[in-house]
Amino acid sequence: MLQLKRLVLLSIVVLSALSCFVTTDQRNSTDAFYYGVLPENFTWGASTAAYQIEGAWNEDGKSENIWDRFCHEGGHIVMNLTGDVACDSYHKWRDDITTMNEIGLKHYRFSLSWSRIVPDPTTGVVNEAGVNFYLNFITAVKQAGIEPMVTLFHWDLPQILEDNGSWGNETIIKQYQHYADVAFSRFGHLVKYWLTFNEPWVTTWMGYGTGQYAPGTKQPATLPYLYAHTIIKCHATAWRLYDTTYRARFNGMVSITLNTNFYAPKNSSKPEDVEAAERAAQFMVGWFAHPIYVDGDYSQVTSLLYVISMTSEN
Repeated sequence: MLQLKRLVLLSIVVLSALSCFVTTDQRNSTDAFYYGVLPENFTWGASTAAYQIEGAWNEDGKSENIWDRFCHEGGHIVMNLTGDVACDSYHKWRDDITTMNEIGLKHYRFSLSWSRIVPDPTTGVVNEAGVNFYLNFITAVKQAGIEPMVTLFHWDLPQILEDNGSWGNETIIKQYQHYADVAFSRFGHLVKYWLTFNEPWVTTWMGYGTGQYAPGTKQPATLPYLYAHTIIKCHATAWRLYDTTYRARFNGMVSITLNTNFYAPKNSSKPEDVEAAERAAQFMVGWFAHPIYVDGDYSQVTSLLYVISMTSEN
């Protein structure tokens, strides 16, 4: 439990309907954007991810995911550590909720393991043991007075999908939609806030560009952009599924977690400095934010990246 306490305390993050669920009418002036303050109703919480804390990597029907494979191969992680046990949250989740109450947590963001709920997405068979684990956990979180925020995908792609072409095989869009449908239908009465993906920039660039992390593929000229394109389609599919099938029943919200460095102009009164900061932001967070939040297409800054990657792939 002490390990989980340390993890939770180190994972304090911002959770806000205003920050995570962005709408176009929240845009402010440039100065307010770069130098503004948090709104009064800003919400604070803590976050974890399934692979980081659950353990039980092959229990109760869960299948292998890309981080299982990456760590078991050895040579990638310091001391060849794995997430096989991690914080053992799969078995000690009741202790985890006690810890959350001890530190006064009111909001908790965590991810579901796709491999635990649909071990073989190519068949779509649901693992009821995995569903029941999350149902019991989410129910207990709500009973403890803590608001859950659930991430559908936090960088733990089922290995069978990686072997089947990964995000380059567009059948994954329907497979992800099925997984999202299972989550929405089984947990939607308890969960108001949903996130489709956690930091797709990290997933695509660090996993398939530099190959620094799982699954360790190094094709920076093509795969990050091609795979990001598919992930954006998956996000849109899940959002529309919730909007058309579940929103009226559950009245929840669906968004995505985008990571970015913060780029501020050296002098906000100089147009060239403002433009440089905006261009840098477009290359990172705008890569995903522009098609999702603006007009469904890439910005002028990032559209060339996708064109070049398509040309290189062909």
